[in-house]
Amino acid sequence: MDRIEEADIVIGGGGLAGLTLALALAQPMKRDRSPASIIVVEPSSEAVAGISHGATALAAGARRMLEAIGLWPELRPFAQAVSEITSTGPAPAGRDKRGRSDRGDEGEKGEKGESAALLTLSDSIEAGEPLAYVIENRALRTGLLSALDAARIKIRPLRLTSIHADRDATEVRLSDGSSIRTALVVGADGAG
Repeated sequence: MDRIEEADIVIGGGGLAGLTLALALAQPMKRDRSPASIIVVEPSSEAVAGISHGATALAAGARRMLEAIGLWPELRPFAQAVSEITSTGPAPAGRDKRGRSDRGDEGEKGEKGESAALLTLSDSIEAGEPLAYVIENRALRTGLLSALDAARIKIRPLRLTSIHADRDATEVRLSDGSSIRTALVVGADGAG
């Protein structure tokens, strides 16, 4: 007989979004309520082990959320503040890289292949708060996994194979044949 486990929430996907959501949902909503029981289902051993390349830009709102769930103090030493963001694109015909006419009366002529600044954001969101932070994915994932472990959120290194919902509950079946009965299933396993 297959075993059936109970959980309040099952999150399919243990990437940065799924792990962050699990940690945020584990926070007690009210003082008199215990945290939700959450299980993250992630088949990739690399994701579970915390192996990740690249970096993530955290906008001010994402940084505030990480602070609200208690993770930002641990991550801050690994994050680099961003004080200016410039979006560029091909210089329009007849314009230099600053967007001025290249007819000789408004500055330097643009060269083919130069990029024009289409949008520049600088300064800060609020006094003393940078526009964003950039953090290596490895540091972010390591912090998330540590916080999930402390919150006793389970991560199953399995594939979610099916979901069956009825009026009372939803049952998800995992690749090892086990099932989890839950009130909520969240798909956070990417576009594919």
